[in-house]
Formats: sequence, C-alpha cells, structure tokens
Amino acid sequence: MLIQYVYSLNKKKYVLFLIGILAFCSLASQKAYASSFVAPAPQRGVDIPVANYDYLNNYLQATPCTYNNHQPQSPAVTSWVSSGASPTQTSLVVQAGTKSVNLVYWSAGVECYNTRGVQIYYEIVGANASPQGIISSPVGQNNMLDWWNITNSPGTYRADSTSFTYAPTGGFKSTGTYTVNIDIKVHNNWNGTGMVCTAPNSVPGFISDWRVCPTETLTFPVYIIVDNQPKLTITPQCSAQKFTITSSDADGGPYQIAYWVDNINQTIPTTQFNNVSKSISITMPDRNSHTLKAFTAGKDPSGGAGWWTLATANYGPCPPPASLTCTLIAPINVEPGQQVQFVLRLQSSNFTSDVTTPLSVKIQQGSTVYYNSTTVYSPSPFGKSNTFTTSNSISVLLANSLIPITVLATMTPYLSAAPCGIITPSYKPYLSFYGGDVCSKTGPVTTFNYDGSPDYRGSGSQLATFAAGTISGYATAKRRSSAPIPNKGLAFANGSNFGNFTTSQCIDVSASYYNTPSGTTTWPGLALASTGIYSNNGTLTMTPPQPVAVTNGKRITLYVNGDLIIAGDIKYSNSYTNLSDIPSFTVIVNGNIYIDNNVTELNGTFIAR
Repeated sequence: MLIQYVYSLNKKKYVLFLIGILAFCSLASQKAYASSFVAPAPQRGVDIPVANYDYLNNYLQATPCTYNNHQPQSPAVTSWVSSGASPTQTSLVVQAGTKSVNLVYWSAGVECYNTRGVQIYYEIVGANASPQGIISSPVGQNNMLDWWNITNSPGTYRADSTSFTYAPTGGFKSTGTYTVNIDIKVHNNWNGTGMVCTAPNSVPGFISDWRVCPTETLTFPVYIIVDNQPKLTITPQCSAQKFTITSSDADGGPYQIAYWVDNINQTIPTTQFNNVSKSISITMPDRNSHTLKAFTAGKDPSGGAGWWTLATANYGPCPPPASLTCTLIAPINVEPGQQVQFVLRLQSSNFTSDVTTPLSVKIQQGSTVYYNSTTVYSPSPFGKSNTFTTSNSISVLLANSLIPITVLATMTPYLSAAPCGIITPSYKPYLSFYGGDVCSKTGPVTTFNYDGSPDYRGSGSQLATFAAGTISGYATAKRRSSAPIPNKGLAFANGSNFGNFTTSQCIDVSASYYNTPSGTTTWPGLALASTGIYSNNGTLTMTPPQPVAVTNGKRITLYVNGDLIIAGDIKYSNSYTNLSDIPSFTVIVNGNIYIDNNVTELNGTFIAR
C-alpha cells in the first residue's frame, strides 16, 4: 500500500509498509515454482503481491489439488489491502494532518480443475479500525470471483476489489500501526446447483440465503509513516522595513522555500533548510501595503502542483520610522586654547509616545574628555515630534591641540553615543594695525578675533576702521580702557550696523594710482634695495631679511603689478638717534596681498587695489 506525495524539492522520504495477506487457510512456507496461471496469467509483483502470488501458485503445484486442505474442485483464494489503482502498492506515506486515505480490499483466486461454474462472493458486512475512525463505503459491497458458465482450465485466475476510505479521528498525527478490520461472509454459488458457505466453521450443505453464513473478520495492520511538513512563519517588521521567514521541519531536510510579494515570485538566496529552526530576513523596498506568502512542497497559489502554501501575512502600511537626531549647532570654527560654548539641537520625529529619557553629552578630543554629563537635557516630556536646542551651558576651554573634537549624545534607547558633530581646531591669522586707521572703501573687513572682553585677542586696530561692508571678527580701539572702548568703539559706523559706513572716508585713489611710474628700478629684494622707487611685474613672493628687513634711513617705494605674498616679518630696528634714521617702506599692489601664517609683524604702508 503506497500513498506518496512526491516533493519536487528532494525532500527525504521513508518507505512504509502495509501488510495484509489473507486466505481462508494459513499460508504454507514459500517455494519458488514456475508460473501455472492462465487466462489471464497475473504478473508476480505487478498484478498481485509476491506473497499472495506464491500462495496461489503453490496450490497449483500440489498433487492432487488438495493443497492447504482445500476441498477438491474448490478454488484457492487470498485477500489483501492496497492503496490507489495498483494492487501491489505496499507502502504508505501521508502528510501530518491528512484527514483520510483511500484503500482497496482485494480478493483473488485460482482454479485447479476443469470446471464449469462457480462464483465466490466476499460479502462485506462490517468494518472498523484502530485507532478509531470512520470506514466509509465498503459495507454492503462485495468482491466476486467469477468462474461461472465457462470452461475453466487449471490455473484460471480471477480477482475483484472494493474501494473504501479510512479517516482516523483527528487525522493522521503520528507514525505507527493502524489496524483495519473487515467483516465478511463468504459463499460459493455453484452453477445450476445452489449456494454453500465456505468458511472453515460453516455447516455443510446448500443454503438459500448467504446471510446465514458465519462472519469472518479479516485484520489488516497498516503501518503508516506520518510525515510532518515543514512549518513556516512570516513576521513583518515595519520598524526595520523587512520581514523574516522562519522555517523548521521535525522530519528533517534538506528542502528549500520560495516567497511571493503581491503574488509575484521573488528570488530567494540559495539557502538549505533543515529541522533546526532557521530564519532569513528579506528587505522590503518601501513601507507600503503588501501581501506576503511563503511556500514549500505542495501547492502553488493557483492550486497547481509544485509548491505548498504554508504561511501568509500582510505587510504595512508602515508609519514613517521614529528617529531622534542630534546636531552640533555651535561652534563652527574653533582655535586651540579657545573658550567655546557648545550648542546642540535635538529633533524627534514620528514617535508613538513622548520621549522622556534624559540626554547625556560627551565632548572629547583624543583621550581628553572635556565634558561628560546627563544634566543638559531638561524638557520632560520631550514630545513625539519636537525640536529642542540646548542653551550655552556647555562651556569648554580647549587645549592647545589640532586633534578633532567629537561631540557624542546618548539618549537610551534612541541614541547610543551618536555623533552630533565633529569640529577640527585650526589656527587663524591675526592682523593688527597700530598708529593709523584702516579703511575698506568697497567691501567688508573680515578677520578673526575672540570677540571677548576685556582684551579682545586677535585682529583689530588701535585706532579707527572704516568699511563699506560689515566688520566681523575684528576689534577697534584696542588697548583702550576708557571710551571709546573695544570692540566697536572706533568701528564706523559704530552703531548697530558695526560697519556698513555709508560715506567713504578712505583716500580717494584712482585706478591710475596703482600703475607703475616710468623710470623705476627692477626690484632686487629687500636685502639689496636702497632708497628709491622699484617695480615688479607679476606675482611677487617677498622673503625679507631678518631680524631687520628695512635698515635705518632707507626710503623705499615698491609697485607690484600682480599679487604680493609676504613670507616673513618686515621689521624696523626701532633704535633711532634722529628723525632721519626712521625708515619708510611703502608697497602699492595692483592685486591682492597675502600674508603667510608664520608672519608676526609688518612695518610699513601697504596699499592694495
């Protein structure tokens, strides 16, 4: 008996046996004989199970035809149970949970003598099974072996069958022996003579009604392997924008699975599954609504062969993911050794409940930790979607280092040492003017200053500064302690604008002023230049001699038709015995002036167009 659901995925199978050879008399020891069956001759192991074939064949080989106590001129008979259309299917495999199986009760016999007329009836009068279940259809049916009204040569074979179903209560759940009992009454009908009961304990003689024959119970133990199908679950995970397929199979593997999204077959990574629970994660391309299905051996979604639907789930629509971000607002540019205030911005989005966890901030430069506290964040609750900016309460005095500074935020479980920002300190040029005013006729004045009292370290001027644009990173009236005082005291306009002076107070210099006059001498460098007017055509990089670049008494004017790059200090001696010893150095540049970061002091008049 064989019920076999063939998996297309190389799933491991077990061979299961249904045993049930039945005859009126006990089976004799098996011997190998040449076939003596005729009209038709059954094929051993094809039309009749091997054991049943050999039993009947042994009867034909007996001399005289009294094998196994059969009466002379009485056919030998045997019975068995199979599944499906083939009478020799002797194994049975069912899936766990299968409700019922189809079985067939067979009867077969062979005649030994030349006879003309007998019919053997197997009247089915009852059926039951263990474990308890429902046996359907066979009661009231019969198998009839017909040798009636024909000339039967020795070996004439006949067979007949009755189909029925067996449905154990709750379906097939476990592997084991399932016993089917069939109650029969057997009688022979003799041509032109009458009817007799043929059970061993029957009363001899003719009868008029077969129901008086004794009941015989034929027992067929059916060994069934219950195969547990692989189990799949689908777990949608909106927060991670994915879903997980988890598989397990108590009977082992290997096997594979497939999955569909919106009834469209998807490619799955080559993965072997087995009886150990295993999961794979599938990333979804969006957060919209989708129908998910996972399959393994059985049926496809349309009901055809090839896959077996095991799990379905709905994905989405998924709300926007909740997020909490931290951004460093200030400072943007810092210098080593500077006292700075750190300002952070926190922003929550799409939370389903208020965020109430305190914020912890850590500010670190290399191995130096400047700040590490949980007292920064105070609003409670923060809110589901909100923006909060910290005050200037995080004040840090930086070390004299150029190592990047990292600001980290922790708000369990939303942020875990998340970087709010990284800033890299850098040295910035200072440019200070003493003993004269500074004027920018057409644009701003932009340099760097700490912008902090009392000393306003950095760029600035001792006297006034005029600018047509804004004045930033720059202090005027430096070194003054009374009005006008730093940093806006002499910045014109010195009101709220801090620059943007509307009336030009700069020297009105025409474009021709920057032209090199005739008769100048080619620039030899500060070390070789004496009093005179010099010129340089093109970009000039000036590397002044040290420690004194312009010696006493020299009066030097230099025209540069291009950019000027000053690569060193330009100093006077600052030691004079009379006024004529004081030198002067004037540079008129028809271009830009660039000052290297190693320059600390410049003496002279520098005019750039």
